[in-house]
Amino acid sequence: QGGNGATGGATGASGGIGGIPGLGGGGGTGVAGSGLTIVNSGTISGGLANDGITQGNAQRYGWDPIVLVFNNAGWEMLRAFEPAARFNDLSTWDFAAMAAGMGGDGHLVRTRGELKSALQRAQAKRGRFQLLDIRLARGARSPTLERFVNAV
Repeated sequence: QGGNGATGGATGASGGIGGIPGLGGGGGTGVAGSGLTIVNSGTISGGLANDGITQGNAQRYGWDPIVLVFNNAGWEMLRAFEPAARFNDLSTWDFAAMAAGMGGDGHLVRTRGELKSALQRAQAKRGRFQLLDIRLARGARSPTLERFVNAV
């Protein structure tokens, strides 16, 4: 079970990870035997905006996942279907700064080199959840979202 209380994958509709209620997001991967859980909260328009604030439960229960936020400063899922709607444009929310208020540590990431360094720091620090605020270009979409939009 490791130090963070989870070694399983995403549990589905509950939004929990490895049986952990309240740590929702795009998916989770436990690294067997390491006690390390990585939570992919997706883009702002995906997992983080919908349930990212629940990362605060990590502190409450003593879990320390590494949370990846792909910050594209917009609601891209909604923009795909309402491209002219102004509510799709967000300011750049500083999720790295928000982590401390929820009991974690935040890391701002703008380059591949910073990502590598932040992942190393996050893996080395245990006992608090680590949130990597990975800045993408405004409006960036994942290949998965592009495929979904094109299929609909």
